[in-house]
Amino acid sequence: MASAGARRTGDGNGGEVLPAVQLASSVVFPFDVVSVQLEEGEALPPPGADGESTVLVVFPRRARVRTPSLDALHPVGVVCRVVQRIAMPGGAVQAVFQGQARAALRALNVEGPLPVAVAERLPADGEDREGTDRVVVEILDLLHEYLPRDGSYPEDLESILRMNVRGPGRFADLVAAYLHLPLPCKREILCADEPGRRLELLRDAIRAELSRWDVDSDVQKKVRAQIEQRQKEQYLRQQMRVIRRELGEEEAGEGEADELLARLARARLPREAHEAAEREIRRLRSVPSSSAEYHVIRTYAGWLLDLPWRRRTKDRNDLKDARRILDARHAALTRVKERILEYLAVRCLKPDQRGPILCLVGPPGVGKTSLGHAVAEALGRRFVRMSVGGLRDEAEIKGHRRTYVGAMPGKVMQLVKRAGTRNPVLQIDEVDKMGSDFRGDPASAILEVLDPEVNAEFRDHYLDVGFDLSQVVFLATANLVDPIPAALRDRLELVRLEGYTREEKLAIARAHLVPRAVEANGLHAGHVHFTSAGLGALIDGHTREAGLRELDRKLHAVCRKVAARRVRGETARVTVGKRRVQELLGPATYRHDHAGRRPEVGVVTGLAWTAAGGALLTIEATRMPGRGAIQVTGHLGEVMEESARAALS
Repeated sequence: MASAGARRTGDGNGGEVLPAVQLASSVVFPFDVVSVQLEEGEALPPPGADGESTVLVVFPRRARVRTPSLDALHPVGVVCRVVQRIAMPGGAVQAVFQGQARAALRALNVEGPLPVAVAERLPADGEDREGTDRVVVEILDLLHEYLPRDGSYPEDLESILRMNVRGPGRFADLVAAYLHLPLPCKREILCADEPGRRLELLRDAIRAELSRWDVDSDVQKKVRAQIEQRQKEQYLRQQMRVIRRELGEEEAGEGEADELLARLARARLPREAHEAAEREIRRLRSVPSSSAEYHVIRTYAGWLLDLPWRRRTKDRNDLKDARRILDARHAALTRVKERILEYLAVRCLKPDQRGPILCLVGPPGVGKTSLGHAVAEALGRRFVRMSVGGLRDEAEIKGHRRTYVGAMPGKVMQLVKRAGTRNPVLQIDEVDKMGSDFRGDPASAILEVLDPEVNAEFRDHYLDVGFDLSQVVFLATANLVDPIPAALRDRLELVRLEGYTREEKLAIARAHLVPRAVEANGLHAGHVHFTSAGLGALIDGHTREAGLRELDRKLHAVCRKVAARRVRGETARVTVGKRRVQELLGPATYRHDHAGRRPEVGVVTGLAWTAAGGALLTIEATRMPGRGAIQVTGHLGEVMEESARAALS
């Protein structure tokens, strides 16, 4: 609170009109000197000729109030001289108050810019009562016990206080000002008119502080005793372990076994898994922690407890939302998306349906893996994937036997644990690239994983307990059908993803690939614009694939070159048309051969088809002098060479 100008004027009733300053965090006693930092917005009256000013310091009953009233303030304040003021950073003021006398607050005017109080000074000691000398002696005895307990007081403070016993009221104010008593106690002492009453309040406050310290000390002793008891028990337990070790009865994994048993009690595992985990955890107690077997058992128990035996996600059965997700992620592929929606519709009507395993077959870059992501998003399930391309070891699928350190479960159980639910969408990529050798046949292991009649009790070699995989949605992908083992192909429903036409590539590039390439290279739509002719030139002259990967790479290459120009200072918008494509990427890599559009002698048109796409071939035959043999040139397979010989015959 700010104060009015320093002036002293009688009000006609013996009172003084003084500027009022509210102190909420400290107390000033008569003849006491206190340094207080006033908050920003609080002001002091301007100093007089001697650099000082006189104010009335008032105290709120509870917290500091913005607009005080007589009811919100204590009835007694202190007339103080402001002997020093220092401006602080941020607008605050550090002021030093010197108390002069108590004053009864009679009136308060807050209507003006600065509050003004009408106060009446009280006598220095008031009316003395009998027995004050006895109370002073009690306080001195209490101080003899109180001061040594707090190390913040000077050692000679008790002597100083004993030498200043001049009057009971002055002595009470002096002791209350020095001691670290609670703020309400100090204000109550200040407001007491009679010296005897002040001494009694001071004595009671010191006794309360001593009682509180006694309680705190007692609590600390009990806590210290409990800690010492625990340390003693831990020391004795450690001795017991050493004795048991010497007797060959050590329980090395006792603490960790107790923790694992507590987790087992909360995990709600199936009966078989619960019994296996409990059996291994109890074995852990009798195995030395330094042995390799201890870590094998600990890892095995951890796997059993970490698997999501009962955790599952709730399916989101909304076909409209599923169609929206598929359309947003993939253009074209109408027949494939319809088959996926039919698959999802059947699962909506019959959640426990053990339907076919969809295998997405198509050339690279047509979106097989991203379709798996879309299916998982449409169902509201977690998505995990594994690649079996080049896999030759059956243990990678079904896990290693738990006979050596480092044995681990197979990839299927690892992915289920990573998903954290028992019903994720698990996609198996490149099933057409699996191999087999002396280590086993991974295709046979995949059969056990995918077969709905078997996988409800799938047994990993490492875990050796049944795990229900029937709620997992399995998807498979492949580039070719023929390399897929016949037994595995018999259990898959093949869904073919053909390559994209030129028009579909244009639409996908405009809607998906171009915005993604522009953003990935630090550009935006105002920096580069691809025309239809430019995209067509990219597709026709620089890519020849069924998918979109090469087209995506070329779009990124163009965006990188545009980004380099912008960094060099060329800020004009770049329009990528047919000529600009040739300028940025060079001459076209591929060209359309116009030969064969008109019939010619010795020239026929053939068709070549591979997993990456197809192309039209121009096959020429020339008759030359010789013995009637045929010479085939070029990289032709055995079938085409045989066809050429058959044509000659």
